[in-house]
Amino acid sequence: MKKLLSILLVMALMVGMAACSAKDRLKQDIEQSNKECPTDLGDGLKITKFTYDEGSNECVAHLNFPPGIDVMELSSVEAEMKSGLLEAFSGGDKETREMIDLLADADAGLRFDITSGFNKKTYSISLSAAEIKKLQNK
Repeated sequence: MKKLLSILLVMALMVGMAACSAKDRLKQDIEQSNKECPTDLGDGLKITKFTYDEGSNECVAHLNFPPGIDVMELSSVEAEMKSGLLEAFSGGDKETREMIDLLADADAGLRFDITSGFNKKTYSISLSAAEIKKLQNK
């Protein structure tokens, strides 16, 4: 019985270390991605930076919308936006698949904080860790 508990403890530690290293890799990727920021996506939309939110275990993409667009209006189409994000990430190129795998391995979500050039308010929309894992399995 003691041997079984020892083996289970070692396995639990290994799983914990693997999860920790996945989060470390995610943080390193975020740092690397920031070297390419700000990135102009066209039509005045920019990715200004990426961060890692320890509290929610999410990679956060910070975007700026151009003046004239009130991002708070996005809340009225949140379901459609989330559906569009899931669809956009479900296919994807090699880099997108690698990002999804990295997020899933770190059991992390992905959040978009979108700041309006109109009134400087920020609207957030997230893909949970569970949604990321579903994308990984597609």
